Amino acid sequence: MKKEIKLEKVRLNGFTEEVRVGWFNKLKNIFDINNLHVRPAQIWNCDESGFSDETQCEYVCVPAETKFAFEQSGGSGKAFTPILLCTSASGDVIPPFVIYAAKAVNSLWCSGGAPGTTYKCSESGWISEGLFTEWFKSCFLERTKHIDRPLLLVMDRHPTHINIDVIELAIKNKVILLCLPPHSTHALQPLDVVTLSSAKKFWKKIVSKYFFRSNRKTIRKIDFPSLLKNLMEEAFTKRQCISGFARCGLWPFDGDVMKEKVAKKDHPSKFSSSTSINALENVSNNVVSETSVQTSIDPPRNINALQTSKSI
Repeated sequence: MKKEIKLEKVRLNGFTEEVRVGWFNKLKNIFDINNLHVRPAQIWNCDESGFSDETQCEYVCVPAETKFAFEQSGGSGKAFTPILLCTSASGDVIPPFVIYAAKAVNSLWCSGGAPGTTYKCSESGWISEGLFTEWFKSCFLERTKHIDRPLLLVMDRHPTHINIDVIELAIKNKVILLCLPPHSTHALQPLDVVTLSSAKKFWKKIVSKYFFRSNRKTIRKIDFPSLLKNLMEEAFTKRQCISGFARCGLWPFDGDVMKEKVAKKDHPSKFSSSTSINALENVSNNVVSETSVQTSIDPPRNINALQTSKSI
């Protein structure tokens, strides 16, 4: 017997074998053109995730006649703080980009955290187009300026990721922006598949200890940086980050992985599977210069032909 995995219907229907094969053919083409097969430091993945105040459920010793073991939970599990994270196939980690739900950031909310952490805010509590652009310019490009070009940045299709300012910055700085196929992050995104999966378990334990020691019911913003620092040290190790890329076949490249996560057979019709943005300037004779916004992946037999377009 195996424990069932809950999966949304769109993911169940969306991640087909055609999508999987198309994605890896596209990825291999990019790797071949830009000689990325031996350059893990140039392959990156970014993702935004909310860290809630939900605590960890643990096994406890109780009298034999006890039917249920209750413990008062500290948080509701509904309060969360979004964090934008980015790691490379070589195990490097860009310091986290924290987004508080507020109109302004209090300096007290920014002390005691991991070195280099950026603290911002938005009224919605989620990332915006402007915040992602700021992260891309001030964090990603700044932290990777010493690395050989081109860089490959794999990300999901969140609307804030695809904006003209980021695309122009990517072209200027020789960064390939590659969006994952829709509803496929559970199978193809390194941060989702390995790193964040284990990080969320660590986070629940950290939060449980915090509530137990402080006797609080919510996480204070003033305490969040130190809790996040503990998480970064525990969960975002070089080994964990490298493992995420290997598990998803990003590096070392492996086009045969994730077949077990294809949960539905293909329909005969062509499936629109991804939007990718490839932005490059001429780097050498081995690097193709192109700006492309591709809205679908052709069947495997036609995947070698990259479509280019200068209109967004």
